[in-house]
Amino acid sequence: MLQAATDAAIRYINQDLLPRAWVGIVPALEPTRLQLSPYNEPKTTFELPYTALISVEDVSNNSGEFLEYTLQDQRRPAKIKVQGWDYLSEIRIEYTAGMPFVPGAIKTAIMMIASFIYDHRGGCDADDAVNKSGAMNLLRPYKVEASL
Repeated sequence: MLQAATDAAIRYINQDLLPRAWVGIVPALEPTRLQLSPYNEPKTTFELPYTALISVEDVSNNSGEFLEYTLQDQRRPAKIKVQGWDYLSEIRIEYTAGMPFVPGAIKTAIMMIASFIYDHRGGCDADDAVNKSGAMNLLRPYKVEASL
């Protein structure tokens, strides 16, 4: 039940609790979409999900060529601006993200979720328990809204 509660907490806050490697894929744009308007420049700044950025290992295109980038923001979620993207090839961003330590509020929320699941075994799932146990209030400050 603790494992299910931990997974539910991670899904809710959209952050990893431990630092680990992540890969973000930015798909290529279709040529017809690029020609819709000369005034709408394709997006070059991307949010990296799963918390503040710890480090970027590689930003490359389909051909494996390294692309230059700058860190725009190291808060949650971190933002990265890519230079030299031709928009017709996908970008692969390899980075490390996660929390350096798990805050006490998250540990308490996980215990609340596990307790709720135990008390209502068979009558709820872990994602419902986040809301119904009250753990959502403890997890909300850590929730990251991000999309890559």
